[in-house]
Amino acid sequence: MLVPTPRKPRILLVDPFFGALGGGVMVSCWIAEALRHQSDLTWLTWRGLDYAKLNRFAGTALDAESVRSRAAHPFLRGIGEALNHVDTDPYSTQRWALLMRLARWMAKDFDLVIGCNDEVDFGPPCIQYIHYPYMHRVIEKSGAHLSLSSEARYRPWRVISGFEPARFAQNLTLVNSDWTGRKMQAFYGIESQTVFPPVPGAFDVRPWDARENAAICVGRIAGDKRIDRIIAIAAEVRAVVPDFRLDLAGVPYSGPGGDEGMAVAQAAAAKHNWIDLHINLRRPDLCDLMSRARIGIHAKEDEHFGISVAELVRAGAAVFVHDSGGQTEIVGHDARLTYTSVDEAAEKIVAVLQDPALRNDILDNLTCCRAKLGTEPFCDAMREVVSDALGLIEFSE
Repeated sequence: MLVPTPRKPRILLVDPFFGALGGGVMVSCWIAEALRHQSDLTWLTWRGLDYAKLNRFAGTALDAESVRSRAAHPFLRGIGEALNHVDTDPYSTQRWALLMRLARWMAKDFDLVIGCNDEVDFGPPCIQYIHYPYMHRVIEKSGAHLSLSSEARYRPWRVISGFEPARFAQNLTLVNSDWTGRKMQAFYGIESQTVFPPVPGAFDVRPWDARENAAICVGRIAGDKRIDRIIAIAAEVRAVVPDFRLDLAGVPYSGPGGDEGMAVAQAAAAKHNWIDLHINLRRPDLCDLMSRARIGIHAKEDEHFGISVAELVRAGAAVFVHDSGGQTEIVGHDARLTYTSVDEAAEKIVAVLQDPALRNDILDNLTCCRAKLGTEPFCDAMREVVSDALGLIEFSE
């Protein structure tokens, strides 16, 4: 009697990855890293995967043997790019609509589909990881049911995608922060589970005295990161602490506000000898730079999570964030590390620099926060979620 040979579950991972490296792509890479040994994994993207580029960015070890790469057909991509020129939506709604339709067609050949790019409908219930519910612009809650919005601009793309709100509501929803979870509840009435994004890197958590009297800002260089505000904060701190410096470390951003953010950063570095600009650092060099800074500054309002904030906490810096969004969760909702104005941020940073007792208490609290971050907690959580979702499926040939 032949005994069926157990097989790995077939999982389709869908993230369009249109080219910009950021926290969302970091999550996708580490979902793949978490599952690649236990599953037969295929990653559907818009153009295909550059494994070396992704591994260099995320600190993963992905390869073509453990993660198959599937790209949209060149003809489909041509249509998508043409539509994107007709309606230059910053969230690439047109291309994502086409890829969602393709993913729904492919889903029948897989045991489970995981969407990494916010709200999705791939047909059967899937796992969706929400960075922020962008589609609330085109979906509205109507009583106890979800219905398509009458907003004319987006209706064609929703029709192309085949998106059905009722199916979307049946997905298992993961979110990157409790703040995002509250948005999902408010917009859709959907319950969610918070899984903090992965924070990779081997950080040398140095003692305070072994660090430079400097602040660092990390992440993609774009207007919404409010780099000008960070520079203003550092300048006010320097008025009290003259040897205080600022490092701006990031990657260029091709999306909205990218040119603006880069222009601000380059002009500031050229004008001030206390500001250094670091572009596209190798991962080990970036981790080292973060480990040498005493202070981290993050200025984006309503950041959904903030990978760079979590990186700086892991690196042992005292990290100051705008008092909004999910980033406050990363620093334990510590009011001593949150601010709403340039003056308030500068005042709190100066206090940490000058008051050892205050500083030590803040850093002790951040040590507790650090334990929730990293790649291991994320990978463990994703494996558990996927295992539960697969349930009693018997994987045999």
